[in-house]
Amino acid sequence: MPAGRGLGIADLRRFTHLLRADGEAGERVEFLTGRRDELVRQAGALAAAIKVLDDKIAYYGSR
Repeated sequence: MPAGRGLGIADLRRFTHLLRADGEAGERVEFLTGRRDELVRQAGALAAAIKVLDDKIAYYGSR
């Protein structure tokens, strides 16, 4: 996934198709909203994993 974009190659192809198509802007917004929702979910999972690691670091660091 390109850094800072949150879009993989398949996503970029899909979005490019939406841009070139005569479809409504709503389709693009729906696509981007879906990607954003997925990134928020991933960010939550990463934050939880970081918390677990921070807790382990704190525990083992105090021993």
